[in-house]
Amino acid sequence: MITFAIYHVPLPKETVKSSKVLHSFHRMNFDYDRMLDLTFRSAILFHPECRIVLLTSLQHQPEFSPEIADKVEIFRCEVNDTQPMTGRMWAELNYLREHDFTSHVVVLDGDMLINANLEDVFETDFDIALTYNEGKTKTDKKMPINGGLKLVHSHKREGAIRFVQRVYELCNSEHLAEYRTWWGDQYALIEAVGADDFWHRASDRIRVNDVNVQLLPCDVFNFSPQKKARGICKEWKDKKIIHFRGARKRYMSIYWNLYLDPHERDTFMRQIKRQGVRVFLSLRAVLGLR
Repeated sequence: MITFAIYHVPLPKETVKSSKVLHSFHRMNFDYDRMLDLTFRSAILFHPECRIVLLTSLQHQPEFSPEIADKVEIFRCEVNDTQPMTGRMWAELNYLREHDFTSHVVVLDGDMLINANLEDVFETDFDIALTYNEGKTKTDKKMPINGGLKLVHSHKREGAIRFVQRVYELCNSEHLAEYRTWWGDQYALIEAVGADDFWHRASDRIRVNDVNVQLLPCDVFNFSPQKKARGICKEWKDKKIIHFRGARKRYMSIYWNLYLDPHERDTFMRQIKRQGVRVFLSLRAVLGLR
């Protein structure tokens, strides 16, 4: 089984205004509650027995659609909402410390859609898996590991927690202080892995202070389509997870409506039919009919 966990805390206006990136996103008026709903529903679509967990602050009172409202678990901890990156890493660290590890854990951003079953990923023996870009852009070269996705193996609790603890400490360090609002986790991730070890690795498996880190290509496990509408003109069947980062958020609902919602409705109708058959058979048994 897999637990899907998302961190989300509404940010104060002062925090949003302090960051050009955050300010530009919020001016677009994205419906973050709707995106959270779709992320969780996409997880359930491919993993019907999964757990879905929202990591949030002590004060936030989230609202979810009827489809998932009774399924979402709420994990609360005290976070600094003026420093979103350190706040997120702190919440993720505390959740992993308290998670029962009867399941694998996928910690992901709330602007992602699960697009395939992920069970086969966990057949590999790793402590924590991270996704990376090939370094084609200046940003990717500085921060090749994306902070929006972390996969933790259910049998590797201690190693994963040690690694996340190290990332949090780096994210909260003085030399990364200017990035606590944005980018801090990604700078911390590449520092924790080691830039030289990353760029000169012999394989996508790196040993970091006795922690087995599995690297997964973003092109499959953390795929971001083009920023324009043509980026979703087809269904990306070969992508495990689709990340609608940045301005791509505007296309997340459209992709869901075009390609995943039909699957959800088909799944729902099959469940209704199976339930109807069970009720019919139960009535036959009660009435003594053959």
